[in-house]
Amino acid sequence: MIPKGFQVSQKKGQTEIEKGLVVRNANDENEFVWIPVDTIGQYRRELYNAAYGGISNYYETMPTVEKSSVELYKGFYIGRFEAGTSKQRTSEDKNTTMPGDGIIAKSGKPQFKKALYPYSVVTYQQANYIASKLYSSSSDSVISRLPSSYAWDTTLKFIEKNYSYYPMSNNEGNYREKEFKFMEVDGAIQKKYADEGMIVPTGQTTPVNNISDMGGNVWEWTTENYKNGSINNMTRRGGDYSDYFPAAYRSNSNSSTTAGDFLGFRVTLFIK
Repeated sequence: MIPKGFQVSQKKGQTEIEKGLVVRNANDENEFVWIPVDTIGQYRRELYNAAYGGISNYYETMPTVEKSSVELYKGFYIGRFEAGTSKQRTSEDKNTTMPGDGIIAKSGKPQFKKALYPYSVVTYQQANYIASKLYSSSSDSVISRLPSSYAWDTTLKFIEKNYSYYPMSNNEGNYREKEFKFMEVDGAIQKKYADEGMIVPTGQTTPVNNISDMGGNVWEWTTENYKNGSINNMTRRGGDYSDYFPAAYRSNSNSSTTAGDFLGFRVTLFIK
C-alpha cells in the first residue's frame, strides 16, 4: 500500500487510514492521502443532485489503469492539497505551458504542500498533461493522473463517513461568505472577511480527513466529460472562492480551454 519512494507521516492524526493516512514523497516532499476501497464496486461515481446543465449529460467510463490498480491494492492516493507553486501564475505562464512540448511552465512542476499559490490559470489540456507527467518515469512506483469522476466521488464518500454533510455543504472551505484567518506564502497572517471573494494559499481552511480544499478556493479540473448538443466540455468540481458551490458540485460552464485564477487541479496516484 505504501509505494516505493514514499514515507508515512509521523504526525499525530495522519497515520490512521480511517482518519486520512498521509504519505510524503521522499524526493519532492509532496503529500498525498490514501483513500481505501474495499471492493471495486465501491470505486464509483456519485451523481449528486448538484450539477450545472443537467446531471444526465455528465459521463465517464472507468479508466482501465485505475480499475486494475484499485482492484489489486484496495485504494488510491489523492493530493492532500490543490496543486501549488511558489510563484503566483499569470496568463503569461498559461501561454507558455503547451501540452506536448515537454515544458511545465515557468512556475515548474506542481507541488502538493501547504501555503503555496494554487497552480491556477491552467486549461484542462494543460492540467491533464502536467498531472500525467508528475510521476511518469519507468522507475516510479505510481502512475499520476488528473482525478476522474470515480476518484473524486470515491474520495467524497470516504470523507462523508466522518463529515456526513461535506459533499453537499459549504461549511468547510474558502467560500465567499466564510470568514477566517490564513497564512500567506511568505508566512504573514491575514484575515479574509465574510462576503470577500479572495483566493488563498493551499491548505488554509479546515482539512477533512487531512484533505484540504476539495470544496472552495479554486475549481478543480477532472477527466469527466459533459456533452449536450454541440457543447462538449470537461467537468470541473468543487466551487471556488467567489461562490457557494460545495465539493460535490459539477460544472461545465467553461470550455476545456478556459484558464483563470479560479481554476486549478490536484493529482491522484495509482500504485503500479
